Amino acid sequence: MTEAEWADMERLLPTLETREVAAQSWKDNGAIYLADSIDEAIAISNDIAPEHLEVQVENERDLHAIQSVFASKQAPAVSAGQKEERRRKHLQYTLSQLGMAGEKGAKDIVDMCLLLMDRGEQASQVGVGALCAQLSENPKSMEQRARRAVERGLFHIASLGVEDYGNEIFSYYAARLFPFQAVRAEMAYIQGRGERGKANLKHFLDGMLAVADEG
Repeated sequence: MTEAEWADMERLLPTLETREVAAQSWKDNGAIYLADSIDEAIAISNDIAPEHLEVQVENERDLHAIQSVFASKQAPAVSAGQKEERRRKHLQYTLSQLGMAGEKGAKDIVDMCLLLMDRGEQASQVGVGALCAQLSENPKSMEQRARRAVERGLFHIASLGVEDYGNEIFSYYAARLFPFQAVRAEMAYIQGRGERGKANLKHFLDGMLAVADEG
């Protein structure tokens, strides 16, 4: 503890809006420690584990060294397996919101999305056929299952829109996952006017990636 820093605190406290509370807290729990090295400063903070901590150093490199230590303690490493599991659950939740969770193609869609995420790619760049070829021994069947699942999702989202155009699920997912014209056509079909909307698997997959990023 140094007398100069202590005097600075005594001068600062009366200027605070919360001076009464701050003064009492400082009186009961305040402390100033003078460390000879970065290692000693880190050891002190580890021993005390304060809720509020201010560190003053002579150079920026020392400050970055301390920040890196605290960052590593506050943000435990997430394994690749844990990261994929979180992504999978988020994707499955989205499909459940669209009434697609029970479809056979739901798993295929999740697998395609996970592969795209891992590679930082989009379905519009890679192509659905190429994706399925990398994930299945029977890529055509996989693609057909996924397309049927997306058709089910389009019908579900359009039904929500017909019942209530302000429905939260409809408002959030319709524009993100389906072409506007497809949703409008499907809504008209449900109302007995015109042909069904055309589901676009590639558009849907890219939309799922965008929704996952927002989540």
